[in-house]
Amino acid sequence: MRDVRANSEVSDDPAPESVRVAVMLHEPAPGRAAPPAHLDLFVGPVDCVDPDARVARSWRLPLGAWTSEGPVAGRFAAVETPPHRAAYLSIAAPVELSDGRGSVTPLASGTGTARAAKGGAGAEPGGESEAEPRGKPEETPEGDQALTIDAFGHRIALVPRGGGNWTIAIAKEGPWILP
Repeated sequence: MRDVRANSEVSDDPAPESVRVAVMLHEPAPGRAAPPAHLDLFVGPVDCVDPDARVARSWRLPLGAWTSEGPVAGRFAAVETPPHRAAYLSIAAPVELSDGRGSVTPLASGTGTARAAKGGAGAEPGGESEAEPRGKPEETPEGDQALTIDAFGHRIALVPRGGGNWTIAIAKEGPWILP
C-alpha cells in the first residue's frame, strides 16, 4: 500500500487499491492497565513478502466498534499507532506479545479496497446512518489524509483530526451517499 501521507497529488476520486485488513483484540498484560483493552485495526499491502517489514498502518479503536457479529455502524474516536510488522495482517491465533505488552486475539482478517481522499473529500460514509458526515476535515499539518476502506461488508472511513487523533466512521455495505 502506498504511503498516503507522502502522496500530495491524490485526486478527488482516486482508484481503490487492494489491501489486507485485520482487526485484533489487544488485552493488556495482567497487572498492566495502560493502555486498556482495545481493538487494533491494521491495513497493509496484499503483496508484502517480508513479515518483519513495518508496512501495516494501524489504529487503536474502542472495544465498542466491534461485536461478535463484526463491525458496529457508527462513529468512534481512533488513535493512529506506529506502523506494525506485516505479520500482524495474518495472525490466525492468539499471540502473547513481547515486552509484557499483553496479547492480541484475531477477530477478523481478509482483503478489501482502500482509497485516500485528499482533505477528506468523499471519505466518510453518508446516508441515514450514524456514520453521516459532520463537516469536511482538512488535511492535517502532519500531512495525513482521510482513508476509506471497504472490507468485512462495511465501509470504514478514517478521518484525521490532527495530533494522531482520528475519527472512524463505519457504515454497513452500500449503497453509500457520499458528500
